[in-house]
Amino acid sequence: MNSNSSLTFTVTNSNAGVSLEGVAFTDSLPARLP
Repeated sequence: MNSNSSLTFTVTNSNAGVSLEGVAFTDSLPARLP
């Protein structure tokens, strides 16, 4: 099965006076999916 998938994250900061710090994403997906 040769197919491509994409996953998009949108991070919105509603307080323009404060910068976002320490924003991180982790995933538990295997490096190579069958």
